[in-house]
Amino acid sequence: VLKDLGAKHTQELYVISVIGVQSSAKSTLLNYLFGCGFATSAGRCTRGLYCSLMECHGRTLLLLDTEGLMSLEADGGDVFDAQLALMAMASSHLVLINHKGELSRQLQDLLEVCLFAMQHLKVCRIQPKLLFVLRDQHDRSTSVHGDALRLMRKHLADASNHLQLRLEELISLDPGSVYLLPSAYASDLNLNTGTETKWATTVFANEALRLRQKIFSTASSAAGAEGAPEFSTLPDWCLHAMSVWRVLDRYGPNLLHYKTIQEIEMQRELEDLVKQISTQLVHGPKGLAEQGKNLLADFTQRLHEGAPSEQVDAEFRSSLQAVLDQCSKRCLAELERCLQSRKTKLTDARKVEVTKKLQMPVEYQGELTRYTWALSLTDAVDRDQLRALKVHFKRTIEEMWQAQHAHVSEEQARQIFACEWSAFENKCRARFEKTTKSRKQLAEEVSLVFNHTLRQHRHSSETLHVLELVPVSSLLNETPMTSWDGGRIAKEFLEV
Repeated sequence: VLKDLGAKHTQELYVISVIGVQSSAKSTLLNYLFGCGFATSAGRCTRGLYCSLMECHGRTLLLLDTEGLMSLEADGGDVFDAQLALMAMASSHLVLINHKGELSRQLQDLLEVCLFAMQHLKVCRIQPKLLFVLRDQHDRSTSVHGDALRLMRKHLADASNHLQLRLEELISLDPGSVYLLPSAYASDLNLNTGTETKWATTVFANEALRLRQKIFSTASSAAGAEGAPEFSTLPDWCLHAMSVWRVLDRYGPNLLHYKTIQEIEMQRELEDLVKQISTQLVHGPKGLAEQGKNLLADFTQRLHEGAPSEQVDAEFRSSLQAVLDQCSKRCLAELERCLQSRKTKLTDARKVEVTKKLQMPVEYQGELTRYTWALSLTDAVDRDQLRALKVHFKRTIEEMWQAQHAHVSEEQARQIFACEWSAFENKCRARFEKTTKSRKQLAEEVSLVFNHTLRQHRHSSETLHVLELVPVSSLLNETPMTSWDGGRIAKEFLEV
């Protein structure tokens, strides 16, 4: 449909969207401004995203009406609210933020979380301009305009500073970014009938007309400016919008589950704390990594000295587990000490989450040490078996030598070697089959390494922040790459 409409409307595209809490009369505002004909009613009347297309002043206008935010009727909750707001910002030149009365703390929190997600998801191809439309304002003087804008800029600037973001690189807020509107309707008691009479006010219509002129002026000032190719035509915009929603749907929940900027700061502080503790107690001097290396050196030396491999293996694993348990206790004690010194209060659920994150570096280092030990143990067992094979060959040949009066032919020696070597190979294969890892074990190891690396670096790298932890089940459900055909390999890894 949009492709066909795009063929008819070839003028320069300008996209305007409106967001706001439920029942703040967003659809009514667009109807007054542009005559869209969106349905209006009490409660939720817009679901998802509605659009209207028109031509004005030689430009194609695409008007987006979004579902009301913070609705009790919606199923998506805070994440869906943030996804809608981000979708509007990433897909529009101008975003009208419609709100009744003064801006609420909830709406400010939502916008702050959206700024945080915009920085990490990188879905915006242009810098959207925000225009706050505050409804039902009785005092619409210039001073009120200035106070409202300064307050909003202060909140967003403070949030950007806390998150180490550059506000001016994400959105555009100029001195005229707040517009105050009176009530759209007035009502009074009809003395003749005794019923309440409601009517649309002329002053609202006039102010809406002025707002429309302001919007057209903004659009005209942006005309001819070099923009992103995603906004050049209607079909291009449609592809961009679908791409944005796929990103928001796939990676958004990792960033948009926060409700306030304080939650984001708390999460960052906890992640830094976990990294600091793990760096100190796992990778620092006399930490878990160093203790693991010492254990490996001591027990490997015992293997070289000829100690029984099974006994040495059991003692090594017992010693390593004791070291891991001790390190875990030290990490938890250090975490508790740091939280008390910082006077940070955490909920029980958050404490459990932080404890799990703190255990991951310990578990990862333990698995790494076990893997290194397994290589050393395998090497020692191979050496023992080769040594035993040499002794066996020597004894067998000596017995034949004595039985045949010091005479053994070359052919007999070759037959003995072939027979004994075949038996040795069979024993090796049987041992390898016992130690061969299943697909589930390999998936667990790959998942452990990837998730540990992601946890270590995701909060310090914007590009890694959106990635999700990989559960073992997702790897097991994937078709092995060895069975992929050429078409799938090209689709997954090549830009075709």
